[in-house]
Amino acid sequence: MRLNKISYKIICHSRTGKTPTLYFRIWVNQTRSGFSTGIVCTPLEYNTVTQDIKGSSSKTMQLKDIIKAFDESVVKLRKRSDLTPRMIWCDMWGKPYTPDAVETQETLGILCHLWNEAFEKKIAIGENKQRSLETYQNYQNLILAYFGADKEVSTFKTSHHEEFRLYLRGQTIGRAQNAGQNFSANYVSKFMQHFKKLFEFAYDMEWINKHPYTYKSSPRTKPEKLYLDTETFEAMQTLQTEDKATNEAIEIFNFCAYTGLSYVDYCTLITSYLVTQKGKLFIILPFRQKSPIAKRYGKSCIPILPEALKILQKYGMKPETMPRPESHVLNRHLKFALGLIGASPQICIKHARHTFINWSRNVLGLPEGTIATICGHASIKTTEQSYLNRGLDTVLKDLERLQII
Repeated sequence: MRLNKISYKIICHSRTGKTPTLYFRIWVNQTRSGFSTGIVCTPLEYNTVTQDIKGSSSKTMQLKDIIKAFDESVVKLRKRSDLTPRMIWCDMWGKPYTPDAVETQETLGILCHLWNEAFEKKIAIGENKQRSLETYQNYQNLILAYFGADKEVSTFKTSHHEEFRLYLRGQTIGRAQNAGQNFSANYVSKFMQHFKKLFEFAYDMEWINKHPYTYKSSPRTKPEKLYLDTETFEAMQTLQTEDKATNEAIEIFNFCAYTGLSYVDYCTLITSYLVTQKGKLFIILPFRQKSPIAKRYGKSCIPILPEALKILQKYGMKPETMPRPESHVLNRHLKFALGLIGASPQICIKHARHTFINWSRNVLGLPEGTIATICGHASIKTTEQSYLNRGLDTVLKDLERLQII
């Protein structure tokens, strides 16, 4: 039997409010519903970013009880095929659940209700006036009459903003059941300001991922660090096709993956950059085209490994004679080659540098400082945060290398 994917998140009705009301959101597979807990906590008592609960006040203890009840309900109901967020919420509070109950949707009517609640709290502490709330409620009544209280907030677009503005000005009939209002330009301007505030409020509650009017995007997780793992990288070394351009693309990727060169630095590589020191051949760049921060000679010092040396010897140790196609042409052939070995289709030539850094750290065991010097990074933080992908395998290999386990 397949188990349901269940999760929760607690957010505030307003990120800027001094005493926000906590909002309990439940996911069951792809279905999401939200419920107001009625608990008001200060940021010191509950951190909505790290989901940490601190303190021993009565409100904090109530929140801990809600989370405990949620965990118990999940254990009890996880295997149900007809499970819904409201079913979990009712079980948490010991309330009866009926299949005909309507799930709590993030609709325009609920948005206006929550906004009014937050505004009333500001009135109580003297930040706003009661007269302003009455004006805003008049605005909301007309908004709800035009769009309907059941319209989901996530379906709003910028076209709805312009449509409603023209309706208020009486310049268009708008929808069939509405006949336009013909308000003054000054009144419509104030009206639309409140219309935008409602969606800023919805954005703060994370009901929408992107603000439809200011184009603000919600915080997202950092993109995945792409590179070829050891097994795929080894398969790349022996890969050959019938197409000459594809074979050249594979060769360029392997050379960059064994030297750590970015493609723009590879394209500017010349014979004079090949320097022999203490019997070892190096590529010493006086400066990097990718980020010309290394003006001093020897800042980026790249040892030429045997695999990269074979490619150089194929072209008579003259980097100028190596193929240098346009990046978009190179990536087109490279993606075809990577598809043959089952690599991610998102990988392109720039990830050869990522592959070198992770391969050097995980396979060769080079320290981050040495890798940063080879790659010409001004700070080791760039290497650690932007390129290295650390995991359990890296930790185990380090412990084995030091003979700790």
